[in-house]
Amino acid sequence: MLAAFVAVGAVAAQDPKVERRRVVWLGEGRDPVPAEACLAMALPAPSPSADLAPGQRSVVGAAVLPARLDLFPGCVVGKTKVAGGSHGVLLERTADGWALVLVGAEALTASDPVAALLASAPVAQLPLRRVGAGEGKFVTFRFVVQEQGQKDDVARLVLSFGGEAYEVALQFPGMKDPPFVPEGLRHASVLWDGDRVVGVLDHGDVAWNDERKAEMGQLGRTARWRLGANWWTSFDVRAPIELGGQKLPAGRFHLVLVRGKSADDWQLACLPVAETLKAGLDAVSAALTKGGALVPLALQTKQPLAGKLRIAFEGAPDARLVIAFGDAVLTAAVRVP
Repeated sequence: MLAAFVAVGAVAAQDPKVERRRVVWLGEGRDPVPAEACLAMALPAPSPSADLAPGQRSVVGAAVLPARLDLFPGCVVGKTKVAGGSHGVLLERTADGWALVLVGAEALTASDPVAALLASAPVAQLPLRRVGAGEGKFVTFRFVVQEQGQKDDVARLVLSFGGEAYEVALQFPGMKDPPFVPEGLRHASVLWDGDRVVGVLDHGDVAWNDERKAEMGQLGRTARWRLGANWWTSFDVRAPIELGGQKLPAGRFHLVLVRGKSADDWQLACLPVAETLKAGLDAVSAALTKGGALVPLALQTKQPLAGKLRIAFEGAPDARLVIAFGDAVLTAAVRVP
């Protein structure tokens, strides 16, 4: 996992590692993904303390990007209905084991998301079933599908921590075909203001090749491109910023590249996560998105070839967002008021 950092003030040096695991159901039509779940967190994710008493909770994932579960349209766990959308994720010690606790996503972009998550009221409590031995010091996670006897509308989320492995079954009613579990590298970049995290951006790995060059060259005017691979390119903003002169409030955004009305005109569409999930859109349907805060991007051509998509914050104290792909570089100035 690659990482990049910029400090608007002083530099704070860490290397975040963002991992996303997804389960995807495919359908037919213009929007080909009718159901999906994505669990993400920054690593390393320490196991919860063995000294927790029943009722006490632990945040999952490193503090730079605590765990979140994004899903649409919604699922059922036992007799509990889990609404579609975005949820913060905690582990809670229970009298007979552990439970996965989901809370409101607004805590994820608080100035102190760890404290906000722990203070949040639960929207769902999902008991975990022990399934064997597991990891010790750190939390690992994965989705399991298409095992013998497992229904096609069910994905099992397996979490391993404290030397044990646990699972919870997520059922997506109405899904008739078996799902699959895509994999791919993620790259992360963190925007700092002194020692304060202001934003965290992560995107999938995309290689530049002749096919990609042709795809980009064929983008029509005002067309939109997913700007990454697998899950959406995602941007958590914990404090208001200005990006390319466009004001962005604290919140979570999915990012899409927009071709302007001329060859040199490019914009970055910042789409609220809640809206894309409510619409039931996977990043493969980026071209179907509308609106969002539009950030103007400055184009630099004839740059050294970027063999892979790179999106990162660079420079201090004059920070900028840099998107490099192929022989083009797009930039936007960053300001933290």
